[in-house]
Amino acid sequence: MIKKFRHNRLKRFFADPRYADKRGISAKSTPRLVVILDALEAIEHASEMDIAGLYFHRLKGARKGEFAVRVTDNWRITWKMDGNDVTDVLLEDYH
Repeated sequence: MIKKFRHNRLKRFFADPRYADKRGISAKSTPRLVVILDALEAIEHASEMDIAGLYFHRLKGARKGEFAVRVTDNWRITWKMDGNDVTDVLLEDYH
């Protein structure tokens, strides 16, 4: 279950039951974000996001303990796990 967002627009998008509040969210990435956020809401272990096409990976170095999946070419959803909960969900361009 997602407990905390670090990206306010993504939090607002997720909180809308129909994902209708797309302010600040790219229209191109909206369908993929729905899939990713729904999956993050359901997981209990980060490895459950290792779904074909999402390019799940663990981050290294200073970001060890964080995980990422691809939204578009250079945009990622990153997060941390706190027990069985997903925290610090962020939509970022980290390349």
